[in-house]
Amino acid sequence: MWDTMRQTMIVLLLAIAWMPLPASANWHAMNSGQGLITAGVCTSNGNCAHLQCLDMEGGGVYWLVGAPEPDYSPESTKVRWVIDGEIFTLSMSKAGPTENGTQTYEAAFDVAAHADMVRQLQNGSQLTIGSKQFGTFTVTLRGSGAALAQTIAACPAIGSATTLATPASEPMDAVRALMDAQGCEATESQIVEAITTAGFGIWDANQFIAIGAESGALVSLDSADGEYAYRLSEC
Repeated sequence: MWDTMRQTMIVLLLAIAWMPLPASANWHAMNSGQGLITAGVCTSNGNCAHLQCLDMEGGGVYWLVGAPEPDYSPESTKVRWVIDGEIFTLSMSKAGPTENGTQTYEAAFDVAAHADMVRQLQNGSQLTIGSKQFGTFTVTLRGSGAALAQTIAACPAIGSATTLATPASEPMDAVRALMDAQGCEATESQIVEAITTAGFGIWDANQFIAIGAESGALVSLDSADGEYAYRLSEC
C-alpha cells in the first residue's frame, strides 16, 4: 500500500517539479514548498534529468530520468549517464504510470556510491543519458554545481552528507578539476565553461584568465583552431 501511495505522490510532485523548467535551460534548484526539493534540467524534447529529495515521512532521494515512452518497455532498465566521456550506470525502475507520453525512471540515491558521480556532474560540461529503452539525449551541465549543492544541502534525508556536493570555493578549484581531467591543458572556452558551471559568473572567468595569464598561473599554448589554449603551471 505504501509503494502505491509513494508512486502516486511521486507522479504528483513530478508534475509540479518539471513544469517550471524551460526547455534547454541550465540546471536549476527548486523547493516546491510541498515536500519536493530538486535539481534538474530538461531538453527541448521534454527529456529530463533530476536529483530529487522527497521531504516527508518515509521519503527518500532519487535520481530521475524522464523520456518518451515506447510502445512497450520493461519495468526496469540499465541507464548510462555519460559525463564528459566518463560512464556511470544506474539500474532505474519506472516511477508510476506514463504522463503525457513521458515515462519517468528512478534510482535510489546512495551517498557513498554516487559521490564521484555527483562531483563529476558538478564539474562537467555535458551529460548524455542513454538506455536501450529510450535511446539517448544530451543536456548541459551549466549551473549543475550550484543546483546540486543547494538541493543536497537542503535535503534532510541526506543529513550529515551535505558536504558531498560542496561547490568549488573559488574559480581555481573548477579549473584545477578540469585540467586534471584532460592532461593539464584546456582551451579558453573550456575554462570559462568550467568556472561558470561551478556557479561563478562570466566576469569571474574572464578575470581568472587575465590574471592567471599575467601571473604565470596559466601558461599560454599554441592556439587550437584559432582559440587560445592554456596549461595550468602547477600541474
